Amino acid sequence: MFNPVRSIIRNVTRKPSEPYRILTCPAHSPYETQLAKCNAEFWGFQDLNVLEWNFCRPIPKNYHLLERGKKDESIPKNIDFDFCLSHNTEAHHPYLHRYSKLFGIPLIQIYHTCAPCWNPGWQQYVQMSKHRYKADVNVFITTSNRDQWGFTESEGEVVYHAADTEHFYPLGTERKSFVLTVANMYRQRDYALGYRLYDPITQGLPRQHVGADEDPNFSVPIQDPIKLNEKFNECGVFLSTSIFSPIPCSVIEAALAGCPLVLASTCEVPIIFSHRKDALLFPPDRADLARKHIEWVLTHPDEAAKMGTAARETVLKFFNHDNFVSKWNEIFNRVSR
Repeated sequence: MFNPVRSIIRNVTRKPSEPYRILTCPAHSPYETQLAKCNAEFWGFQDLNVLEWNFCRPIPKNYHLLERGKKDESIPKNIDFDFCLSHNTEAHHPYLHRYSKLFGIPLIQIYHTCAPCWNPGWQQYVQMSKHRYKADVNVFITTSNRDQWGFTESEGEVVYHAADTEHFYPLGTERKSFVLTVANMYRQRDYALGYRLYDPITQGLPRQHVGADEDPNFSVPIQDPIKLNEKFNECGVFLSTSIFSPIPCSVIEAALAGCPLVLASTCEVPIIFSHRKDALLFPPDRADLARKHIEWVLTHPDEAAKMGTAARETVLKFFNHDNFVSKWNEIFNRVSR
């Protein structure tokens, strides 16, 4: 079924302007939606323990979901792939590493999270991961998560997110005095998202949470990015308690909507945002300080609005869409040689 000779022929005969053919797994739809704007076409392999496409983003026309649970049978027989692209080491890498060997094509591994520093044995885990999850190219979404995973500049590329200005922008509507948080499975993923901080920070304040959750009384799932943008524009302040995401997508989206931000000062956040200029930052062990920040924002709407405008400018500069597409096309071109 799998013939690496076909991949060699494909590499030699592919025209420079022809889109690359990439075998991947669905994982991070906001990121993958932007990645689909590169010169490439994607096929999403879906085994039973691989996450399904998160429909908070429409599936791009050049992204094809393969039949779920069919394993090798789901791989198109008439497609000669150029690369495999993995978004997750433990869930995706085993499949895509195997296919990269079967097809004789390079494997690109993206690291979307920082190393699990909350785990007492995390340094040993990092060393083990570096040797177990081998790839031809390693890509990190921030400098901080590359450093935490123990890769040097020569061992790992850094490509920052692209700001999704198509879906997230200021609407000019009046803001209301409530705290907004956005995260899927917030309580279940407390180790990463810092749910333990949520109640101490927001107890007694008007608050809303958006995201998939087991308890419908706690959270409102919003899969339409237009509706999510409206929610960002409606709230008085956006709170992020994320502990080990290099830079949560929800923070970027909230900033694009001009929302005043109160953020846990973890990973890349203090590198991107400046306290009192475009966000209010707090150490994750200072829930009391986060609450004071929120109360200040809700009682100083005019000053907070200026901070929200500055946050949008920061994100547009830091997460430049053209730079994202250009850097990824450069990586694809280099790996194909």
